Amino acid sequence: MLNGKKSTIRGWLRRFLVVKLLIFSAFQNLPAQVQPPEMPDAKTLAANVEKLVAPYRQMQDFSGAILISQNGKVLFEKGFGFADFETRAPNTPTTRFRIGSLNKQLTAACILLLEEKGKLKTDDAVSKFFPEFANGEKITIQHLLTHRSGLTKYVPNQNGNRSPSSADLLKIIGALAPEAKPGERYNYSNAGFVLLALIVEKVSGRSFPQFLTENVFKPLGMKNSGVGVDSGREFAKGYVTGVGTAIVPAPRLDVFNFEVFSTVEDLNKWQSGLYGGKLLSINSLTKMTTDYGDRYGYGLSVGKTARRYFGHDGITSGYHGFVTFFPDEKLSVVYLGNIESGVLGELQKNLPAIAFGKEFNVPKIRDAAKIATTENLPNYVGRYEVFPGFYLDVKFENEILSLRGPRGAFIALTPVSENEFFYRHLYAKVTFVKDENQKIARLDWTDPSGSTYQCKKISSEY
Repeated sequence: MLNGKKSTIRGWLRRFLVVKLLIFSAFQNLPAQVQPPEMPDAKTLAANVEKLVAPYRQMQDFSGAILISQNGKVLFEKGFGFADFETRAPNTPTTRFRIGSLNKQLTAACILLLEEKGKLKTDDAVSKFFPEFANGEKITIQHLLTHRSGLTKYVPNQNGNRSPSSADLLKIIGALAPEAKPGERYNYSNAGFVLLALIVEKVSGRSFPQFLTENVFKPLGMKNSGVGVDSGREFAKGYVTGVGTAIVPAPRLDVFNFEVFSTVEDLNKWQSGLYGGKLLSINSLTKMTTDYGDRYGYGLSVGKTARRYFGHDGITSGYHGFVTFFPDEKLSVVYLGNIESGVLGELQKNLPAIAFGKEFNVPKIRDAAKIATTENLPNYVGRYEVFPGFYLDVKFENEILSLRGPRGAFIALTPVSENEFFYRHLYAKVTFVKDENQKIARLDWTDPSGSTYQCKKISSEY
């Protein structure tokens, strides 16, 4: 029971680390059917999307672009909010955003394209390409593609603001202590997909950005997509949530030469091209969309509730988004945003529901005037243990109380009462609990589903 609880907590709280959380529970209320559903007309679809996002815009939890299409026909596309809140430059369907882990399916496609050319096989061991890589003879490409390599989730940035070279990355990843034995279990790993990009470079003789551009972006007409940290024009600035309805520029946490940016229009072309047979062979696409356990294929989520779906979300400092494709209905839903907040999960649930003409949840607007005033904020500073090895840190600076998960950035907490706070970043409630001596004993974390986890205070420092 304890292990199950730890797993549940870990699955939710990993979002602190610019992680991955796929939320498709909304589809469980949709009736299973053989015949394609009757979709809402364009006017109704647009009105319902506007109805859904209007409160989030008012609370400044949402800014970005949305595109919904079916059978290659765009049913709805629109930008909301601002690409730059200082200049008030608007978001549009062609605004470019960083896409975080959405690039995992792009990386998987590159591997499969190389397999089709006979350059590698997905059951090849890593040692075939990098003989000195630790445990490389036991880790296969398929282990990497399905998050079963045992490699750690994160790639530490050891170069400050300098993007590490491919050789640097290989050394960094090779020196990381494994978290599991190869093939033992699903263990989500960003490091594993960076290693896949390095394999693409090794086998193709091209840099990963070059290979991706030449073999994916250009064939699919993704003219506004690319790799790198140079934003250029029409590029959205990333923001994170502050107190109340405030937003602040996002901290720069990762600087990698494999960072992908794109637009909702381009990601719609990606989904149309990938699932429409314009990029991979039938055999390769089947391999990519097979569930190898834990509802995961090659670089994407594979599942079925009432409807089959393929998809992924992506989160990186100041940006988030998701792509979901329903193969039976040939429906594509794409969202990219530049305010990193708990709205991501709500849009993942409700935008597909709107597209299918089902009920959706419109949020109540939070009363910004109800921000509590308290002088006790310094008392809450410290480190709180979720379970051994996993901590939450709380700091007080510039009259603001903020919280972070491991390796994440400190994000503001909004006071609701003397000891209760709202964490807009993940739409969670945080409550500080005192012991019989009136000392802070723990932090209670309540997620949007209502589940509460007690995190013991283990230090007054972090």
